[in-house]
Order: sequence, then structure tokens, then C-alpha cells
Amino acid sequence: MMKKLLLFIYLPLIFISLSANAQDKVWDFGNDTTNWPEDPNGEPDNIVRDNLGLYPGDGITNFAMVEPSPKTWGDGYTGDNRFKLNGGGSIDPTNGEFMPEQRFVYFAVDGDVDIDIWFRTGGSGTRTLYITDGSSIVGELSSDNTDPIKLSASYTGGPTNLYIFGSNSCNLYKIEVTGNIGTTTTLNSTNEPDIVWDFGNDTTNWPEDPDGESENVVRNNLGIFPGDGITNLGVVESSPKTWEDGYSGENRFKLNGGGSIDPTEGEFMPEQRFLYFAVEGDVDIDIWFRTGGSGTRTLYITDGSSIVGELSSDNTDPIKLSASYTGGPTNLYIFGSNSCNLYKIEVTGNVGTTSTLGIENYKNAVSTNIKAAGERIYVTDVQNKTEVNIYSLTGKLIKSFTTQQEMDFNFRGGLWIATLSNDRGQKSVKLLVQ
Repeated sequence: MMKKLLLFIYLPLIFISLSANAQDKVWDFGNDTTNWPEDPNGEPDNIVRDNLGLYPGDGITNFAMVEPSPKTWGDGYTGDNRFKLNGGGSIDPTNGEFMPEQRFVYFAVDGDVDIDIWFRTGGSGTRTLYITDGSSIVGELSSDNTDPIKLSASYTGGPTNLYIFGSNSCNLYKIEVTGNIGTTTTLNSTNEPDIVWDFGNDTTNWPEDPDGESENVVRNNLGIFPGDGITNLGVVESSPKTWEDGYSGENRFKLNGGGSIDPTEGEFMPEQRFLYFAVEGDVDIDIWFRTGGSGTRTLYITDGSSIVGELSSDNTDPIKLSASYTGGPTNLYIFGSNSCNLYKIEVTGNVGTTSTLGIENYKNAVSTNIKAAGERIYVTDVQNKTEVNIYSLTGKLIKSFTTQQEMDFNFRGGLWIATLSNDRGQKSVKLLVQ
């Protein structure tokens, strides 16, 4: 009888103990004023507080503001204060980007965990709160209003960090993690860009300049190439704009025209009004910009022989071009189809040391041009012995010849691909013969 009585006493105690230990970590921004007191300013530094990492991002000071905003959830939880992300993570997981660049919280896990987040979105339009492990989505929840909602997700895997961020501003009230939570350490600074050209706010390297640059120069490891007779590339003037990811720039850097080539026609080496920088290998590039006028305009990044990234717009709203280069040492070139206004460029990865682009380097692109007009094809600007090959769209070689002089000839109607090759390189051009 005594043994049965002891079992009845101990079993409830064991159950209570297991239940108490099931919840491994809680960050209750809504009510824990010891760890998360009201803070009208926010956190400007990458720190760890109460085992939770806070990562504002470069130049951001209003992340992690804590202020009164009482809300109650359907499950009974009530929070008096909200923790404000005040912007998005500057990436889009729906495009295969899983490592946020700014405005995120993070924590270490040693294995499987369950995560619950009580939150609401921070404004109008559909917004999404994400949990990722840096390489895939762990959980997500969207809303087109600011009603209180709860994101529940599970991570299954080995030791890693988990990251919480929004597509735009969201307000967090409580995070609960159950399972193999680890010890969070400050995120290594190597996650930050290796170089930033912030034309919008860095008045030391990029002061207001009403005249622009007339010479081919390198400034702060960024090459500026106006082109022959051009004097107004790089005018820096006041034109404040704010992006959806929270970046704000006071000034704009004006290209004031296009690169004088068309990458859609197989031309990848700009001739004027471009910026350039050296890389030693793989890099990620982000450019905050807007177009400079009416009509559809495109900002390009090329490596001189192919397109690395491009983004078009038919209005002057702030937009962001994100691209990745994979390859060996080279220069990357930034230019527009027409005038564009740059506000910030960030490069993460194997950034090199940029040297002034010499005439001999610049002319290392094929100077020979080929175009179609009516029923004829014209080969012009021949400065070196050039091999010309014309292919069908299926890749069949239709005509091949070598020339050291300008020439033109009749050709049957259709859409063709021509390649021009000499000792200075190769380029491809589409030809539409009537």
C-alpha cells in the first residue's frame, strides 16, 4: 500500500517537472521589462542580450525599439509592449535568399527545436515574418492587416543559428523555443559587406558635387569612368529617398546617361558613364538605386563578357538590384541603359584592389561591330584582324570569314547570332535581317 501511495505522489511530481522543463527559452518583449525595458531609441550594435542576438545592420539605429502597444491573442497571451523590427531583412526568401542582411534577431540551437512567435505586422499591405536557418525557410506567416497572429514552426537538424526577420516591418511580442537551444554568440562580422559605397550618406568620400567627374579615377576603391568628352558623370546632389528595407539616402550619385551599349545585343563592355571595381573571386552585390526619368530603364552589372545582374523600372521609385558573380579575378562594371541614380552599393565576398582602368585595358574589348540594316549586314570599326561567325538560333554555323577591313554584304532574312573574335576578346551580337 505504501509503494502505491508513493507512486501516486511521485508520478504527478515527475509530470510537473517535465512540463516545467519543456519550455527552454522565452523572450517576452511584451511583459519582461527587466531584459526588455522600454527603449525609444533602439539598438545600433550587433549584440547578444539574454541569449538572443540583435543584428541592426550597417548604419541602422532604430532597430529593436520597445514601446507600449498592448495586444491580446486568441490563445490568451497579452503583451503590453512591442519590439519593433522597423523594416525588413533586405532579402527575399521566395527568390532563394535565406540569410538576412539587416534588422533580424537570431539564436543558437544544438538540434531540433519548436518555435512560437506572437507578433503582428507593422503596417499596410501583405507582410511576412520568416524563420530561416540561413539556407532554407524554417517557418513563415503572412498577414495583410495588423491583427495579432502567431507563427509556429519546427526546426529539424544539427547545430546552427536560426534567424527571425520580416519582409517589411513587424512587431514582436514573445518568442518561445522548446528543445535543443544553444548558447548564442555575437554573429561574426564577416557576415557584413566587405565594402560599402554609400553615396546617399557618406559625405566624406562622396560629398555633394554639382559638377561631376571628367577623369577616369579610382576613389575609395571604386573606379569612375566618364568617357571621352564627358564631364558630368558622378554629380552628387540632394535627393532624399527611403527604400522598403529601411535604407534611407540623402544624396544621389547621377550617371547622367547610359553606357552606350546594349547588353541585350551581346555588348557587355560599357563605353562611357560606368563604375567599376576589382574582385578576386565570388561576390554578392546589392545596389540601391532608382531610374533617372521616363520610360523603362535598366541598370546592369557585367563582367565585360556577360550580364551578372540587371533590374528594370518604368518609374523613378526606389528599387534594389541584388546579384551574384561566380568566377575568377576580374573587374565588374555598373552602368545604365539610360540615366540612373545610385544611392548605395554593397559588395560581400572576394573584393580586390581596383586599379585605374587604362586605355589599353579598356580597349581589351573587341572594337569591331556588326549590325543588320534591311537585307544587308555591315561590319564596321575593324581595328584588328577579326573572325566573324554567323549562326542560326539552333547553333548551326551559317557563314564564317575573317576580315581586316570594314565590309558589308547581303544576307537572307531572319534572326541570327554573330560572334566577333580577335586577339582582344570575343563578343556576340543578335542580327535581324529583313
